[in-house]
Amino acid sequence: MKSLTDLKKLAEPVFKANPKVDKLLATSDGQFFLEKNKNAAEFHAKKKGGNQALRIYTIDRDGSIEDSNEDNGDSPAKLSAEERIEKINAMTSIEEVEAALVDEKAKTVKAAGLEKIEALKAAAGSGEGTEEN
Repeated sequence: MKSLTDLKKLAEPVFKANPKVDKLLATSDGQFFLEKNKNAAEFHAKKKGGNQALRIYTIDRDGSIEDSNEDNGDSPAKLSAEERIEKINAMTSIEEVEAALVDEKAKTVKAAGLEKIEALKAAAGSGEGTEEN
């Protein structure tokens, strides 16, 4: 799965090839779709995601990213900080936690998210892919 930073970088050539497009849809596995092809993005996310559908993000030309999966009535704005932290602690991937933190403003929730990311990295092989001396 691709991180949000990876998706932003991968979106650059897609925007360059489509100068009239202001928004793209991206699945967490790095596939891009034009906004008009939302159904294709959703189908891809469900088919390639196995038991759990891939995440879908909307990426603006300016680089901002919005999680497009929040149509389930469980909007973060409706949940308390404690409930959002609980949801973050139940997440199983770094990408999922990063997506939950995209528009987060509460310091306690951000801190919980960063702790969860560190725990997931440690569980994945104590810093694999990071540069440590």
